Amino acid sequence: MSIYSKLGGGRRNLPSPALRVCLFSCVAVSPALLGMSSLSAHHARPEYDRNAQISITGTVREFELVNPHAWIHIVVTTRDGVTENWSFEGGSVGRLRRVGWTRDMLKPGDNITVLFNV
Repeated sequence: MSIYSKLGGGRRNLPSPALRVCLFSCVAVSPALLGMSSLSAHHARPEYDRNAQISITGTVREFELVNPHAWIHIVVTTRDGVTENWSFEGGSVGRLRRVGWTRDMLKPGDNITVLFNV
């Protein structure tokens, strides 16, 4: 049994949508955290509070696995019933593919939870 199965992953032992978003976030942020000099030419240093984390759940509106960075667009309904559109920028296509991401991993209508720092 793979680790993904133990974590509630779906078919073909892929991680669950929530875990995929977590992996997506890790891949997206890891170059900045590692201080890779090749990225410093066009990326600002993020100023996030690593101790302040927010979790939101929503429905995938669109997943763009495109260069230079992938995007996940979700629709979130707040506690007050207000619909909000959220977008999350991720890593490059090459890096995401190396860790198993594909264009059909997230489909419109999939419910996902995103954890991120503010």
